[in-house]
Amino acid sequence: MKTLTKAIMEYAEERPEGEVIHAKALLHLGSRATVDKALSRLAERGQLLRVHRGFYVRLLEGRLGDRFLKYPPSVHLVTKNFARAVGEFVLPIPSATANVLGLTTQNPMRIIYITSGPSRWLKFGDSESVELRHASRWYFSVGDRTPGRVLRVAGWEGSLYAADILHKLKNDLSPSDLREMADACPKLPSWLAKEVSEFVANG
Repeated sequence: MKTLTKAIMEYAEERPEGEVIHAKALLHLGSRATVDKALSRLAERGQLLRVHRGFYVRLLEGRLGDRFLKYPPSVHLVTKNFARAVGEFVLPIPSATANVLGLTTQNPMRIIYITSGPSRWLKFGDSESVELRHASRWYFSVGDRTPGRVLRVAGWEGSLYAADILHKLKNDLSPSDLREMADACPKLPSWLAKEVSEFVANG
């Protein structure tokens, strides 16, 4: 008869790279307590990686010269899959988005995402981690195209800098981008909606 740990590993190996594994998806194999213990044992043996309490991922396998290695999947992929599993939204922290938009050349020293859920950390072994930092829900309501990114950066930087950011990015915004930003105003904080409305109207 197949052992519980073997059944869990077979399940894990069938999952796409970076998909999180949690006990609630394995209750067809045993009780919650026994599944939790089995997952914990697999993590202790280095067969799974525990990224957060109750959440694990399958390690990838490869070679480095003559050595056989196991290593974590992409932290970005795992972060997105974790958020989906717990019913939350995640996006890159707006300070990193500012770099993508050309507003700064500085890159964050740590990997940080904003989340619609509570703040928490995901761990990828001893040396790497991802911070999930709670942000207001409006950040996740404006999409991840250029207009949404601009609005998130402006909102993150605050009322003192929002107008300046909008004008710096003016030449990167198409008429349809501006319409999308104007349409998003009801979802925004009042102070930001005012800045956006004036920017769209007056340029």
